[in-house]
Amino acid sequence: MGKLLESKELSNLNEKSVKKIANKILVSLREAMKQSGETKSEEEIKNEILAQYERLKTPSIKPLINATGVVIHTNLGRAPISREFLLSAIDSVGGYCNLEYDLKAGKRGDRYGHLTALASFLFGCEDILLVNNNAAAVFLILNTLSNKKETVVSRGELVEIGGGFRIPEVMASSGAKLVEIGTTNKTRIADYEKAVSKKTSLLMKVHRSNFVIKGFSEEAEYRQIVELAKQKELIDYYDIGSANSSSLKKDALAIEADIFEIMKLSPSIVSFSADKLFGGLQAGIILGKKELIAKLKKNQLLRMLRCDKLTLAITERTMLEYAFGNEKNITAVGMLGKDNKCLTKKAENIISKLTDKERFCIVQTTGFVGGGSLPEEQIPSIAIAINSKTKPEKIEKILRENGVIARIENNKLLLDMRTVLKEDEERLISILNGVTLG
Repeated sequence: MGKLLESKELSNLNEKSVKKIANKILVSLREAMKQSGETKSEEEIKNEILAQYERLKTPSIKPLINATGVVIHTNLGRAPISREFLLSAIDSVGGYCNLEYDLKAGKRGDRYGHLTALASFLFGCEDILLVNNNAAAVFLILNTLSNKKETVVSRGELVEIGGGFRIPEVMASSGAKLVEIGTTNKTRIADYEKAVSKKTSLLMKVHRSNFVIKGFSEEAEYRQIVELAKQKELIDYYDIGSANSSSLKKDALAIEADIFEIMKLSPSIVSFSADKLFGGLQAGIILGKKELIAKLKKNQLLRMLRCDKLTLAITERTMLEYAFGNEKNITAVGMLGKDNKCLTKKAENIISKLTDKERFCIVQTTGFVGGGSLPEEQIPSIAIAINSKTKPEKIEKILRENGVIARIENNKLLLDMRTVLKEDEERLISILNGVTLG
């Protein structure tokens, strides 16, 4: 060990870290020698230590270029956040800040109070609560408002989303008692009314995140559920999921639930993901009546589910953009709003800077919203196709190893322009010029 630590290659590295790595490698080598007689030279051991040291030292999370055409890509971090938003948040909360300090009163304050006035202005709600994702929001709401009580849900809305998150199982864990109504394809408001009993607490509607029901189907409108809940003195709750905004209600996005239209119904409580169509950082946004939000704040679970200061700052910034008509500054929203003319111009600019231009051509294609939103709806888009004798699977691997995630369509490798960020264009050009595509 001493000899290894004193070697020229390892002596300038952090001794504590090198020792840990070396110990592990030497223990493994001793075991291999006992079992199979395998041996390694001092040079091989040093190279293995150096390789492990470099792997551990290099951050695992890396920036990638998304050329898949899937805007809210769950595997690639969902909604991208602009550098301007991140720097703005760092300025606000990077050092000490008034996260839980009331500057007027000079005493402890409420971290969620920073969003209350803005949420009231933007959504027309009485209060807001932020938790670490929408799954946490669903659980907190059910555990607080329907524990040991009945929650009425349509059979057609007992969904499972990514990671095995199932509404019936979440309900069971939260303590809420599930009352299924209607059928898989048809549920009417009369079914909700029929299911109401003395034990009922919530009438719940759930956004179908990743599938659609077509054909002979029917569902109760949320407006009807809100009205029925008021009549019966119950709580209505809508798990909206993605939360579309009016500015995106066009073409493929037209059928997605609009958070601003829903809030006009004066619902008891709603929740949605901040990092999907809303375009923010991962969080679960809960909007609703002040008395209900107050109950959620008293639940001891909130301590485990609450957001940190960075998420709070970026959510506030995202909400401000919506509040003052600048939502196209939100990266994901801006991407979804781009037309093909703009995307064609981007593709032409990239190709004009490539050394091997004849290998590339512009094609029309379709992309997806992603993130469990609008599973069947495609968005018209523009892509750069790579013409090569090399199999597209091999080109995809080469690009992936260089940080570009593309897709294969009709046996062609495509780089979809909708999801290539402006700040990534020069890097993409450099990568395409630097690799051998065959």
